[in-house]
Amino acid sequence: MPNELKKSYLSYRTGVANNTKNPKKCNDYRTISLMSHVLKLFLKVIHNRIYSKCESTLSCTQFGFRSGLGTRDALFGYQVLIQRCLDMNRDLFVCFVDYEKAFDNVRHGKMMEILQRIGLDYKGCCFIKNLYWKQSANIRVNSKHSSYIEIQRGVRQGCILSPLLFNLYADAIFSEALDNCHHGIAINGKLLNNLRCADDTILIAESLEGLQKKSKYMTISRTPELFTQYIYLNNQTLERVSKIRYLGTVIDEKGDHSIEIRCRIEQARNAFSKLKKVLCDKRLNLQVRTRIARCYVFSVLLYGVESWTLTETMSKKLEAFEMWVYRRMLKISWTDRIRNTTVLDRMQENKEVLKTVKKRKLEYFGHVLRNCKKYELLQLIIQGKVAGRRRPGRRRTSWLKNLRQWFGQSTKSLFRSAASQLK
Repeated sequence: MPNELKKSYLSYRTGVANNTKNPKKCNDYRTISLMSHVLKLFLKVIHNRIYSKCESTLSCTQFGFRSGLGTRDALFGYQVLIQRCLDMNRDLFVCFVDYEKAFDNVRHGKMMEILQRIGLDYKGCCFIKNLYWKQSANIRVNSKHSSYIEIQRGVRQGCILSPLLFNLYADAIFSEALDNCHHGIAINGKLLNNLRCADDTILIAESLEGLQKKSKYMTISRTPELFTQYIYLNNQTLERVSKIRYLGTVIDEKGDHSIEIRCRIEQARNAFSKLKKVLCDKRLNLQVRTRIARCYVFSVLLYGVESWTLTETMSKKLEAFEMWVYRRMLKISWTDRIRNTTVLDRMQENKEVLKTVKKRKLEYFGHVLRNCKKYELLQLIIQGKVAGRRRPGRRRTSWLKNLRQWFGQSTKSLFRSAASQLK
């Protein structure tokens, strides 16, 4: 391969990484590799040739960087798994693993071993090896360039092949680490001990002893005594958390969405505040402002909605926020004592947030059921048998119970309708 194609520019973003506390720290910046357009064309051809082979070897527990899969699938699988375990009175211990600079720590030699192990053809292996062998890059900051340096490890941020190569690398790590692991949740006899979305990883066990080499962990149980027990690694106590942000959402040890919905509403309020001058400007057409609100405000509110399980209280909070947005757009104060029906008439709108939630959940349910190969794991979590015995008393509101209540159908009827695309 020509040396010019092995060169790239590491361009730092003008702003620092999100949530950074110290803009003077280099670790808070992220680089993007800018490469030759000719190289990108070659990479696209290679990607199309090796994708099917690589995809067939990946575990079904990986939802990141894969066609048709994403964060909503990982969130849905995790939330429904929690509900099913709590419903069957099963203890669940989950550990959240946070990789440090995941893309930058891929070893090239090990990566080539993995490609050969999965049976990738000789030409594909040679091309990828030449791509990463003695590659060089210089750093560009505000149009200034440094001298070229040799890159000895890591996959490029911005390269077409990088997500695929990282998935293979991470999958090999977990295959080796969990090879003889017998801890996890058994569903229909199949052991589930991890869920992954790119480098965001959750390790699952039904006992404290089942968690090994973890970062932060959460206890999900109806037994209070388990919350006072701890996990140790190298004589150090791992941090136990009651809530954590995972894939942009807040999940807690209770397994409900009350905290997440409060956070979503707060973030949507902030999004509205940033666009307040536009959304409240009466010189703009009301329909245009409404479309802007749907695009930039309600989209923030409804992120990850497919995995939500709503109670009556949560539903009222969502509707209350929707009316809050409309009143601000019309500059109507609560002290004006104008009813919500009047506000909706002036907006020429109906209450749409809950309708959108119901529609997206039902569509996603049907999407999962109709794609048996792609969503094999999610179908197992929804329909598979979890060992245990239900406690006496009223059952918790579950994801499927929401659909049964909203559409007035039995579970069997819902499965039949969703599988046949009937609404």
